[in-house]
Amino acid sequence: MKQDLTCIYYSSNAEESTFESRVCEALIESAGDTPIISVSQKPMELGTNICVGDVGVSSQNAYMQMLTGLEAATTDYVCTACADGLYVPEYFQYRPPSDDVFYFAKPLWVFFALKGKARCFVNKPMGSEVAMVCNRQLLINRVRTILEPIGGSWGAHCSGETCWPNLIDRSVVTRERFYLDNPCITVKTDENMHRRTPCRMSSATDEAPYWGTVTQFVERFFK
Repeated sequence: MKQDLTCIYYSSNAEESTFESRVCEALIESAGDTPIISVSQKPMELGTNICVGDVGVSSQNAYMQMLTGLEAATTDYVCTACADGLYVPEYFQYRPPSDDVFYFAKPLWVFFALKGKARCFVNKPMGSEVAMVCNRQLLINRVRTILEPIGGSWGAHCSGETCWPNLIDRSVVTRERFYLDNPCITVKTDENMHRRTPCRMSSATDEAPYWGTVTQFVERFFK
C-alpha cells in the first residue's frame, strides 16, 4: 500500500535527554511503518533527521522547524509530533476526509511533570497543533502565512511569545476534531517553552488509559 502520511517531529532539544529519548522510543513504536522526519537543533537518530543547528527556543523557530519538515516530506498528508508529546498507534491510522480542514486528535490529556508540583493527568478540552493530522500543502500554506511578516527567518524577532498567531485559530482556519479510543499526551515540564496550558483541572486523575498510572508513567519516561 502506498504510504500517504508522514510524521513531522520537531524539537529544540531543550528537554532532559532521558525524557526526550524515551519519547522518541515511544514515537517509533506507535508510528509503526509511518515515515518520520525529525527536525531538531541537535543531531538525532529519529527517522530522517534534519538538524538546523542551535537556533534557539521560540515559537518562531518551532514554526520554521515545522516548515522545514513539511517541505522535505512528499506525502499528501502529515501528522505532527513534538518533543513533549506522546501518541497512541491509532493516531497514525487516521486520514483526513477533507484536504481543506485541520483535524486535531481527541482526547488529548496533559501530564504535569513540573518539579515540586503534584503529578497528574488532566483533560485538555481544546485541540492542539501538537496532535494534528491534515493535508501537507494546507499546513505549509498556513505556516508560511504565519512566518511571512518576519520574512521566513530564524530567531526571536518578537518581544513576547503571545504575539504569535495560533496555528489553528478557528477564526481563520477550518478545524475539526477526530476521536481516538485512548488519549494522546502532552507533557508539561520545567524545560517546556510554555509551562502553562489551558486544561480542566477538575478532571485531574492519577491514571490514563493506555499509559497507566502516574507511577508507571514516571517510571517509563523519567527514571
